[in-house]
Amino acid sequence: MSQEIKNLHTQFEAAVKQNTGTTIGAGVVVLLMGLIAMGSPLIVGLSVAIIVGVALVIGGMGQLAFALKTGKGVVAIIAGLLTASIGAYMVINPDTVMASLTILLAIYLIISGGFEAFMAHRIKPARGWKWGFYGGIASIVLGVLLWTLFPLLGAWVIGLLLGIKLFLSGLALIVFGFSARVMPKDPGAAV
Repeated sequence: MSQEIKNLHTQFEAAVKQNTGTTIGAGVVVLLMGLIAMGSPLIVGLSVAIIVGVALVIGGMGQLAFALKTGKGVVAIIAGLLTASIGAYMVINPDTVMASLTILLAIYLIISGGFEAFMAHRIKPARGWKWGFYGGIASIVLGVLLWTLFPLLGAWVIGLLLGIKLFLSGLALIVFGFSARVMPKDPGAAV
């Protein structure tokens, strides 16, 4: 194992060891959010569309206010109006927006799963690294399934897959936290 990976491994274990309660608590919250999302996937999916829409409306209004206040020109005004208009469309028509969000969620799951698996592999042999690795792989698989089955799946799939992703991420955090509690005082000593 290279010195850089040993350092990363030691730093990760030390950070988790110092914050086991926070790590476990965050894991429980993320896991519970996953269970809620899996329990009502259609509501979660539509809520995601509406929340993103509201964020765009607020952001667009902020862009517009900035453009008007600073006199930044027609392009900045158009950008603010466009952002707010798209956000308003999302709020009014969340079911229509779900198709685009499904594709974006597939991309997110694939990319975030890749990063999770990569980071978990980099902290190997830290206790619990396999949970992070398998969670990342599961995220990639869910993203690929979502991408390949896209036209056949309904709006509920966003909430369900997001719920599974959150559940697995929360489980990995809980395992990291509990594993850190049994580590020696000096995490580098176990390497």
